[in-house]
Amino acid sequence: MTAMVQMRLAISAVLLSLLSVAPVASAKSLQAATTVPPLAWLVDEIAGDAAGVTVMVPEGHVPESSQPSPGTLLQLRSAGIVILVGHPAFTFEIKYVVPHLSEQQQADSINLYRLAQLIYPDFSIDEDDPHLWTSPLVMREAAKQLADILARQDPDHADMYRGRSTALIMQLDQLIERFQSMATSRGSKRFVVYHPAWGSLERDFQLEQVSIEHHGKAPGPAGLARMLDDFRHHGDKVIITSPGHAQRDAAVIASQLDGEIVVVDPLLRDWDEMMENVMSALAGGKVQ
Repeated sequence: MTAMVQMRLAISAVLLSLLSVAPVASAKSLQAATTVPPLAWLVDEIAGDAAGVTVMVPEGHVPESSQPSPGTLLQLRSAGIVILVGHPAFTFEIKYVVPHLSEQQQADSINLYRLAQLIYPDFSIDEDDPHLWTSPLVMREAAKQLADILARQDPDHADMYRGRSTALIMQLDQLIERFQSMATSRGSKRFVVYHPAWGSLERDFQLEQVSIEHHGKAPGPAGLARMLDDFRHHGDKVIITSPGHAQRDAAVIASQLDGEIVVVDPLLRDWDEMMENVMSALAGGKVQ
């Protein structure tokens, strides 16, 4: 066998190996729909170019003030894969998403709330915090379920979906280990937020989320004075806030503590970047 033939065979083998794990470069016959951008990240990572994904709450918007367009609802009705938050207090889904799903879509949907109930035997509802996607443990289970659905709907590429899912789960396991290490090494389990968006992360790593806002309302003068005394007592210096959630008020509180605010978007589509940002904030560093 000549060196040229050997080289061609080697190149062919490399191309075949790449095709076995690369996204399918064909029309997106698989269609997924998610409520919030971070759930679309799961589809991006596991399906790649093989599936289109409709996000009901676009990036830069918040569920409280969003309403899907007729075109978005049409895409929702035609989706073969639906990923729901499922939290009883997530009114956007209850009002705009669930009523438009077929019985089959509801039966086959990935529901983060149901997954959380399976992961945590003593799971109880946090009525103020439906942000279940901020739990790496819940997202890991959702990734497994999504890979199974994709493989069932597109069996010709089942190995690709399962391979990408396996790689993603390894990545999530590493992230979980890093979060656990960070949580263990912190001087305090407490972390202060303005809007309570990180309760699921708190539960995963036995932290304590202390929220300034309660039931969507800022504290009154007396409540704020008590909070400031509590923050000073515990040495709290960092306030994690979200885009659009009273950053000016958070900045005023931080100035009273001689501290700082760190903005982390819990609705970022790049879920991995979002989690790196909150890890940096919890570790006392600046978000890049």
